[in-house]
Amino acid sequence: MSTINQQIKSFKKHNFEKVLLNVIKDHDNEIIDLNADDQLFTKGVDSDGDSLPEYKSSEYRRLKRMLNPNSVTDLKLTGDFHQGFYVDAGRFPINIDSRDSKTGELVRKYGENIFGLTDENLVEFAQSILSSIQNMQKKDLGLS
Repeated sequence: MSTINQQIKSFKKHNFEKVLLNVIKDHDNEIIDLNADDQLFTKGVDSDGDSLPEYKSSEYRRLKRMLNPNSVTDLKLTGDFHQGFYVDAGRFPINIDSRDSKTGELVRKYGENIFGLTDENLVEFAQSILSSIQNMQKKDLGLS
């Protein structure tokens, strides 16, 4: 016969992934903000923290510098690409993508790493969801 502690350990082990995926789904806008706004628009970096290459056309580069005060390659002109961002958190690994029609072209040009969080932003996101994970686990265990 198993003790209550053994049952709790077993329950935690089997449900932690489900809990974590649900919390990620609930906080997907934070992931999108970190990826699209912080990394791309503000810093012009991919998920490895590497700067995206400058726009090739000098005319386009000048236009973009007027539109983005950070003067970085931000992959944003009309906003459709950034607005199309979504998080697929149905299972691990989670994926970030965009529904915009230019997505394939941008991935070919700038690489798959335009999607995803830098290590710094991953830590920030993990810290921001910690209490939600704890609360959901308590709820699942009937402790709240």
